[in-house]
Amino acid sequence: MLALATLVLVVGAATPLIVSANQALGAESLETAAELSALSAVDVLSGFRTGHPCDVARQVARVNAAVLESCTINEFVVEVELSRSIALADAQSSIAVASS
Repeated sequence: MLALATLVLVVGAATPLIVSANQALGAESLETAAELSALSAVDVLSGFRTGHPCDVARQVARVNAAVLESCTINEFVVEVELSRSIALADAQSSIAVASS
């Protein structure tokens, strides 16, 4: 019985740490996805890729399990905002800007 109580205590204490680590990894991954989306959109503006910059940014976001919330093009500068819902946490968002 003491072993079961100890196990419950350890699992209960570790759960917040696991959730925090998951959130931190998710935020870093989302930042990377935003940067990749912005850079891919700029590649379209520069002629290295075909398509519309925001469509390409949306595709890159989707491949990285994120949602493109906004995409702004100003001359040769692209700003994207991505979001993602993470289990047991609020939705996170990240903004990235890239230029050619």
